[in-house]
Amino acid sequence: MIWDRNEVILPAHGAFPELLSAAETGWQFPPGDTDALADALQQALSDEPRRRAYGQRGRHFVLTERSADLVAKQTAQVLEQICQKARK
Repeated sequence: MIWDRNEVILPAHGAFPELLSAAETGWQFPPGDTDALADALQQALSDEPRRRAYGQRGRHFVLTERSADLVAKQTAQVLEQICQKARK
């Protein structure tokens, strides 16, 4: 099932490295480095156990750290703090 797989290949740019290093869910490559991208794709295609492990860790990470409910709850907390400060 597709929801059991969340392994990724992303450029090492912006917030992507933090997400991948935090969750160990995929491969990174330097932006614009097509050889490194090709290497990451080859690794992903040829290493099923690693791909499955990345997918399982990725799914766990998304469900526990980035779920819609969690993000909504965190956003509500921040907004509540802002409102409390504005009332003072």
